[in-house]
Amino acid sequence: MLTQWNKILNTDCTVIKLQEQYIYPIFKNGSTKMFLRKRGKYIGKIYDNTDVLLNDEIGQVKELMVILRDPEERFITGVNKVAELENITIEEVMHRIKHCELIDRHFMPQFIWLLHLSKYFKGTVRIRPMSELDNIFDDKGVDEWPQQDKKQLTPLENYTHIDKLMIEKYMDKDVELKTIIEDLIDVLPKA
Repeated sequence: MLTQWNKILNTDCTVIKLQEQYIYPIFKNGSTKMFLRKRGKYIGKIYDNTDVLLNDEIGQVKELMVILRDPEERFITGVNKVAELENITIEEVMHRIKHCELIDRHFMPQFIWLLHLSKYFKGTVRIRPMSELDNIFDDKGVDEWPQQDKKQLTPLENYTHIDKLMIEKYMDKDVELKTIIEDLIDVLPKA
């Protein structure tokens, strides 16, 4: 399964600083809100360079937070988002995923995101749930992103299994990133 992600694994890696902590933004895990918001207030542009580290710059950070989302929920919302962006049906997206014709950050396993991060970051990750976003932003309970009607679908086990294991083992823990990678890399299934 790893080779199909090479195109994404060879892209830029980004870490953002919010409220004096560094966070690794993962698509469908609050990343848009992280980039558009800063300390609970809208900013006029997505980010300024003082708040973002790219690639080798990430190595200077010793600890960062990673927000993980329920893998099945994330897969469903990710597939829906790709269908919207590509202007195709959910069925077409699922067909293309099953036949390894479509790869996208919106639904790829969160473990692949961490594998990408591990190219540049060797420190400790603080694995936290989506609810941690309420502690980062000043607008607890305010949903500024209208919920889109999502078409329900059955998540693909080979896209969710490794994330379920990762959440079960590491949620709410601070751990060296390499420990997670070494522990779970062999669990990564074939596509």
